[in-house]
Amino acid sequence: MTKFKYEHLKGSAFRLLRLLKGDSDSIQCELFESELPPPEDVGDYAALSYTWGSQSRPCEIMINRSGMEVTKNAYLALRDLRCKEKDRILWIDALCIDQNNKEERGQQVQQMGSIYSKAERVIIWLGEATYDTDYVMRHIQQLEKQLETEGIKYASNGSEVPDKQLEKIWSAIVRSLSDAQKDLLVEGLQSLLHRNWFKRVWILQEAANAQIAEIACGGNSVSASIFARMPFLLGSTPDPHCEPILNIMPGPLRDRSWWAEKPDLYTMLDKFRNSEATDPRDQIYALLGISSDTCDTGFLKADYRKELKDVIFDTISFLLDFNELDSPPCRFFDWGFPEFLGNLNSLANEVLKCAISKEYVALVKLLIARDDVDINVRASDQTPLLWAAENGHEAVVELLLTKDGVDINSKDNAGRTPLLWAAKNGHEAVVKLLLTKGGVNLNTKDKLGRRTPLSLAAENGDEAVVKLLLTKNGVDINSKDYTGRTPLLLAAENGHKAVVKLLLTKDGVDINSKDNAGRMPLSWAVENRHVVIIKLLRKIGARDMSVEDS
Repeated sequence: MTKFKYEHLKGSAFRLLRLLKGDSDSIQCELFESELPPPEDVGDYAALSYTWGSQSRPCEIMINRSGMEVTKNAYLALRDLRCKEKDRILWIDALCIDQNNKEERGQQVQQMGSIYSKAERVIIWLGEATYDTDYVMRHIQQLEKQLETEGIKYASNGSEVPDKQLEKIWSAIVRSLSDAQKDLLVEGLQSLLHRNWFKRVWILQEAANAQIAEIACGGNSVSASIFARMPFLLGSTPDPHCEPILNIMPGPLRDRSWWAEKPDLYTMLDKFRNSEATDPRDQIYALLGISSDTCDTGFLKADYRKELKDVIFDTISFLLDFNELDSPPCRFFDWGFPEFLGNLNSLANEVLKCAISKEYVALVKLLIARDDVDINVRASDQTPLLWAAENGHEAVVELLLTKDGVDINSKDNAGRTPLLWAAKNGHEAVVKLLLTKGGVNLNTKDKLGRRTPLSLAAENGDEAVVKLLLTKNGVDINSKDYTGRTPLLLAAENGHKAVVKLLLTKDGVDINSKDNAGRMPLSWAVENRHVVIIKLLRKIGARDMSVEDS
C-alpha cells in the first residue's frame, strides 16, 4: 500500500481533513488545503482538541487513498466522531500538520489560535468512555435538555444562569437518585477531570480560542459551558490546575473569571505551570496564541529551530521588557524549564542577580526601576547597591538612592558597606552620592575591624575621597584599624603628602597616635624616607617614638 506523503503548504494555507461517512473499521479521509477563513464551499469545520497519548502508531487510516499510521488516540477519536450518514470536516493537528517538517510546524503553530477561533466548534475529546463517565455524561445531557425546555440558552452566546436557578434545575434531575448514585456522579466527573487532556499544554489555546465547544467522551457529548459548571453543581472541588482550564472554556463563566481580567503571558505561565508537553518548548509556544500581551507582537514566535534555553531567555526578555534597551543582551544564563518556573514568582529579582554577576549595567538599571524588584536582593552576597558602589557604576548608584527602602549600609560577607567599597576603590562620584544620603555610616569597619572609609582612602592616597569624607560631621579622623593605624598614620606610612596635608588641617587630629607596635606617623615617615611628610609633621611638633626611645 502506498504511504501518504505531505505536499508543501503555500503561504498562510492550512489543511483540513474530510472524515468520510461510514461505520466500518476502515477509516477513510481526504486531506486538502484551505485558507482562513475557509471558503464557503468548504463548509463549517470542527477543530479537534485531544491528547496524542503514546507516540507509537499502531493504527492505520486511509488519507487520499494512501495509508497513514496514526496513534491509537487519533484513531479512536476519528472513530467516535465519524458520522454514518454524512462526511465531516475536521482540523486535527497530528494529521493536518506535517509533524516532521519543523518549519511548517512553526508556521502552523503561529496560526493555531485563528484555526480554533474560526472553527464552527471545538470538540474536546477526552478519550474512551467508562461506566461512570457515561453515567455523569447522560445526566449532564438531561440538564441540557431541561435548560432547552425552559428556554434557557446556556452556551457561549447565551446569558448566565443564576446559580440558584441552575441548582434548582439540577436538584430536580437528581432528586430521585440514591446517595450511591450521587456519589457515582461525582466519581464520573472526577474521572473526566483527571483525563490526560487536562494536563496537556496545547489544549489551553484550543479551549480558550473556541467560540463554541463540546466535551466528548466515547459516544456522548455535552456543551463545554455546562460541563464547566458541574463541579459547582456536584459540590466537587477541581484540582488547582484544572479549575483555571474550566474557567477558559467558552461560556458565561469565562466572562467573569480571571480570564476576563488579566490573561497575559505571565499569568498563563503561573496558572498552567503544571501543564505537560512532549516538547518542552511548547510549554511556552502553546500560550502565545492566547496571551493578551503576545498576540500582537512579533517578538515571540514559535521556532522549533531554537534551543530550549534560548526560547526561555526570549520569553524572559519579553516579560521583563528587555526590548526597551538600546542593545538587548544575548543569553547570559542557562535556565531549564523547571528552573524558569521555579524563579517565576520572583523573576525580575532572579534575573537582576544574574545581571549583577555579569555586570550588565544597562540591564541592572532597567530592572531596578521595576516595581516588582527587591532593591536589596542579594546575588553572591551583594545587594545591587554594594555591587554598583564596588564597581563605580555612578548611574546605577544614583538611581538606587532614589528608591525608598534601599539599604545604604548593607554589608557583604566580609562586612563591607557600599561606602567602604567606593572609598577603597577610589570611586569619587559614588562616594559623593552616598554621602548625600542620610543615615550613611561614616565610620563602619569590616568584620575583621580593619579600615574605615577614611582609612582606606588615606591608605590609597585618594585626596578627592579624603576631602569628601572630611566635610562630613561625625567622621572619626582618628579611627584605628586592627593594627592600630589611624588615617594619618597610614597616609604618612605610604608617602601620601597631599592627604597628610588635608588631615593636618582638621581640628582634633592626633599627630602622635601610636599603632600596635608603638610607631607614630613621624616614625613611619622617617622609616620610609618621605622627606616632605617628615617636614610637615616636625613643623607642627610631631614626635618620633623610635628616635626618642633610642
